[in-house]
Amino acid sequence: TQKIILTVPSCHVVIAVSVNVVARGDTRVDFDADASYTCTHADPTGVLQVTWQRLFKDDSVENLATYSKRFGAQIIDPHRGKVVFTEASLNSTSITVKNVTWADDACYICSFNVYPSGSRRKQTCLTVQGI
Repeated sequence: TQKIILTVPSCHVVIAVSVNVVARGDTRVDFDADASYTCTHADPTGVLQVTWQRLFKDDSVENLATYSKRFGAQIIDPHRGKVVFTEASLNSTSITVKNVTWADDACYICSFNVYPSGSRRKQTCLTVQGI
């Protein structure tokens, strides 16, 4: 084992460790089309639950769907039929938002609840266009 010691006078050293969460999804979709989102987590160790949320321009957040081994894939009311899981696991998750309307113009957040370190999340923002 090798140790590296860094000594810098009058300096703050910040080391950030980023867990590799990758998000992909639609950023522009025509009114009444479907929008799809996928998130992957490089290491599912300690992941207890995956949650999909929607963040609106007024900073309000709405839960859409969750997945855990204990409860499986759950779409939160009133989003059943509007939001569907296309993949649900602790390291890869995908949803589709069906027939988007102006109300779906928001940012979509996937959040991996990792024990004991907390939440790891990414977001993709959608602009609904058309008519």
